Amino acid sequence: MPVYNSLVTEIPCLTLSGHPLNMHMQSIQIENIQIRLRSKLWQVLIHLIENQSRLVSRQDLIEFCWQGNYFTGEQGVTHTICHLRRILKKYSLSTRIITIPKKGYILEDNVGPTYKNTFMRAAQLSGRANLFMEDFSSSLGAVDLS
Repeated sequence: MPVYNSLVTEIPCLTLSGHPLNMHMQSIQIENIQIRLRSKLWQVLIHLIENQSRLVSRQDLIEFCWQGNYFTGEQGVTHTICHLRRILKKYSLSTRIITIPKKGYILEDNVGPTYKNTFMRAAQLSGRANLFMEDFSSSLGAVDLS
């Protein structure tokens, strides 16, 4: 159930890694820092948040954010996802954008115990589930995420 802003009841108050998003300013508020995003970055981020933990195809992003313009949208999606990942890393946000090869992206907003499950689901969607457990286990060593 979304939390609604008391001033504008029809716009839900969205968050990213627990930080509020300002829909009018197209920004993320992290403590006393306000990170303003360009229009396409904001549109892609909001679309991923609205479809959080679900696969969002590249085609869906192109239709939603670039109004079906595949000429601009193909490279635009790649550039935008890359830029969003840089922002998430720069500000140490726990949200991750997971690429599903040849399928699309999943936004995962909590990287605790469900992190392993998200990657397993991503591996299944891309047809690589059999390789996933070996790679994931070897890269983490003795860390138990279950």
